[in-house]
Amino acid sequence: MSRSFRGFDHRGVEGTLVAAGWTPCGAGDWAIVLRSPDGTKAARISPFDPTGPYTAALYRQAGHTRQVPELYAHDRLVGGGDLQVMEWLQPVAEDQAVAFHRAISRRAEELSELVDVVRRVHVCTSS
Repeated sequence: MSRSFRGFDHRGVEGTLVAAGWTPCGAGDWAIVLRSPDGTKAARISPFDPTGPYTAALYRQAGHTRQVPELYAHDRLVGGGDLQVMEWLQPVAEDQAVAFHRAISRRAEELSELVDVVRRVHVCTSS
């Protein structure tokens, strides 16, 4: 996605994407998610998300590991909102997700670069 949504609020982004054929596919406490017409991208739209820039930084800095979603676009929105357009991910079994989190917590060799980025982004943002 090459278009910038700076200057839009979350409703404006949602309306623009839905009009372009994106479809609702999820909603949570902080955000909604739309799926692109070709099914390859997800747009996470939040009316207020102070953590959005840090998540985007993590995805950008750890992208080379292929252990985080590919981030195609990130915009801060009017009113403190956040837009992240990323690759569409497939679900994994719970045991795989648990094993991944455990490997992160022990800094397993295959995840060491990702863990280093997480720590770097977290330290920069919590100082």
